[in-house]
Amino acid sequence: MRAIADREKQLLSAEFSYTKRVKQSDAAGRSETGLHFEERLPEMRDEVSWTKVSHVKLGAVLVERSEDTDLDGIIQLSERTRRSPSLQRMVDWKSEFYADSEKKLGPLYNIFKLAETEFGGPAKAASTLGISRNALDDASGITNNPNIRTSRHPGEAAGELREITYDELTRCQQIAEKIIRAYAARIPL
Repeated sequence: MRAIADREKQLLSAEFSYTKRVKQSDAAGRSETGLHFEERLPEMRDEVSWTKVSHVKLGAVLVERSEDTDLDGIIQLSERTRRSPSLQRMVDWKSEFYADSEKKLGPLYNIFKLAETEFGGPAKAASTLGISRNALDDASGITNNPNIRTSRHPGEAAGELREITYDELTRCQQIAEKIIRAYAARIPL
């Protein structure tokens, strides 16, 4: 579910104990691919169709054509988040950020800081994850800029609050995404 939330940039919270790619061929030889989810709670049910990835849970429905979906990527991220509490937190913070209509920057900052903590500082985190140290420092600085209304500490500096620029927001999102992808790649399947 975290992997689907990550892909959809939505806050979703259910957890599955098992995720598997499934394939079925029809009489004409056409092959359809889907995902099979197994619940931890037996009274809840999920459905997967062969032509679409569809997930039905408590009244919410996510539907997407299977050929447009990186099912292997979703399965791998799902498995890796299951194996790593730190990656779980990163993906959850990213989903929290996208679910917030104001796009408050605290969750992105949390991703940066968790990576720095995991690797023993910003320099080691940046080099280990293949990210420019300047880019990581820049993104951290943006999320902490007291003049930006959606920062972690808005209004703590003299002067007027301003909105974050599109370029600043994009840079922060890209660094958070790079951290998550690089961190996930380090977790063995």
